[in-house]
Amino acid sequence: MMLSKASDNKLMQEAGKEDLDLAKGAIQELFNKINDIKRKAEQSEVMVQEICRDIKSLDYAKRNLTTTIKALKRLHMLVTGIEQLKVMVEKQQYREVGNLLEAVTQLTTYFEEYKNVPKIAEQQKQINELKKSLRQKIYDHFTSVIDKKVQYTDKTPAQLNDICFVIDALGPTSRQEFVDWFCNKQLNEYNRLFRPEDETAKLEQAERRFTWIKKTLRTYDENYTAVFPPSWRMDEKITEEFCKRTREQFVHILEKTSAQLDHNVLILTIQKTLEIERQLNQRWAGSTVSAYNSEESEAFSEEEVSEEEPEENENPHSAEAIKKRYKRFQKQKDKERRRKEKESKKASEQTLESKFKGKISSCFDPYMHVYIAHEDKAMSDLIDRLLKEESWSVEDERTKILRSCTDMIYYFKESITHCSQLSRNQAFFDLYKLSLIHI
Repeated sequence: MMLSKASDNKLMQEAGKEDLDLAKGAIQELFNKINDIKRKAEQSEVMVQEICRDIKSLDYAKRNLTTTIKALKRLHMLVTGIEQLKVMVEKQQYREVGNLLEAVTQLTTYFEEYKNVPKIAEQQKQINELKKSLRQKIYDHFTSVIDKKVQYTDKTPAQLNDICFVIDALGPTSRQEFVDWFCNKQLNEYNRLFRPEDETAKLEQAERRFTWIKKTLRTYDENYTAVFPPSWRMDEKITEEFCKRTREQFVHILEKTSAQLDHNVLILTIQKTLEIERQLNQRWAGSTVSAYNSEESEAFSEEEVSEEEPEENENPHSAEAIKKRYKRFQKQKDKERRRKEKESKKASEQTLESKFKGKISSCFDPYMHVYIAHEDKAMSDLIDRLLKEESWSVEDERTKILRSCTDMIYYFKESITHCSQLSRNQAFFDLYKLSLIHI
């Protein structure tokens, strides 16, 4: 039995050794396979990197080629646009000039980083020369109309309106320069008529100044309402400049004549000034601003409706195609601008209602002491007269109020009411203190 067990153990040991050898062989084979897979993976990675490197180079080449083609197309559009712009300027087709100029200006922004390239610098030089020539033509044309060197016909407003479209295309700076120039041109006659050293510049002649601005605004309504875009508010700018110059001249006159300033002349001038300010405020009431904004919005809407997609057989470098591309680009910009205008409309309506209040009349505030001195004397004279005329008898035993007291209170009330119509600043407070002293 012992021999049998020993024999079984030996067999088991031999079987275990064989199994161990088999396991070692399997492990070695697995290790070899893993090494082989690792080696192939490294080879695959190298291959992928080489392929990607080639693809990346091709991608860079494609991107550079696309950018170059796009730049060449835009350069061709720019050159074509400049040539067509020259033709339109010569033909004086200013509406087309405005469209093309906006498109060309937009294209030049793309080449801003290439401005040192000779070809781009040459195109930019041509654009600048064209803009300079356009500005001169614009000023010459308006000067001829203003100075009546050419006959003003029914077609004149439309022609001038097209020119305004070009001014807008030249940019905000050019537009502001033109607005300032036009205002000065309109006020040249005012400066000539009311020179400080002339008799017409005196305070007694203030009414003539205000008659002049009312006449000028009527002339503007007849000749220029259809010329300038409502958003320019050209008539408002002219009036602002008139108020500024009138105020400056009044200040000069008041400083010069402060020692011998006449009360009646001062009060009459203030009343006339307040009246013209009230009339100007009425002209630019909130309803007018709303109408302007409404008209402008409708104009923009019509432009959007009229936009057309380019036809398949249309030349992409023609003037019409350039205009359409630019209009599509401007569409979102116009929507954003209208949104901002709508937001600011309410504020504009409120400010315009009192826009001209005090524009001129505020210059009289430092000289209201003349009015206060006159009221002081008038109150003293009134009290002296009432004291002399007073019978010191009470007409009504229930109230026990003297007749002179009623007259005096009535005068004080009328005086304060009158002063409030002239000024509600320091003079109003000074009159209040004066009333307390006399009471």
